Amino acid sequence: MTKKYNIFPNNRSIRYKSAQLNKEMIMDVAARLFAEHSYAAVSLRDIAQEIGATQGLIYHYFPSKGALLGEILLWIHQMFLEAVNPAWKTASTDKSEILKKIIRSHFNFNYKRNYMIMLAFRTTDYIPHDMRRKLKITRDSYTNKFSLLVKEVQAEGKLIKGDSEKIATSIVTMVNYLPYIYRNADARTRRELIQIIIESFIR
Repeated sequence: MTKKYNIFPNNRSIRYKSAQLNKEMIMDVAARLFAEHSYAAVSLRDIAQEIGATQGLIYHYFPSKGALLGEILLWIHQMFLEAVNPAWKTASTDKSEILKKIIRSHFNFNYKRNYMIMLAFRTTDYIPHDMRRKLKITRDSYTNKFSLLVKEVQAEGKLIKGDSEKIATSIVTMVNYLPYIYRNADARTRRELIQIIIESFIR
């Protein structure tokens, strides 16, 4: 890694005392470095230097770089579920309104953590097999649930015509990639993008 990546405010790297470090801090710093420089270009030594710690502290939490990446991807997915789950619990019998809220929650989560989302889609081949399997199970579970909701909205006559699974995939693709493409967009533009997604699929 040749370029110093300052991930904290005011272009300063914060050096934590060892006692202040925890697993999530390490994962957040590592995720940002992996996203900026690529997984292959960043070593555990680079991560340790960025947070002002020893490699030994990294190994205390993670047995390898691949295991660290696997934990990051599972952590990202857990945060995502926590962000969108309230939308699923909306007290409404109108499935299209629930879908709209999920699209908004999904988009806003990805906008706030766009570096994590791109990391999650580019690096799964590097993680241990057991973690890859666990991640696939959790992703498939959400995808199946989302696809079922899309099918229900279509059955209500409030979704465009077509294959419901392909429509679900198209929606997810848009809410995953548009926040990254427009990561510097202001609040008004983000609201307009969300509305474009909704109006492209929901009647």
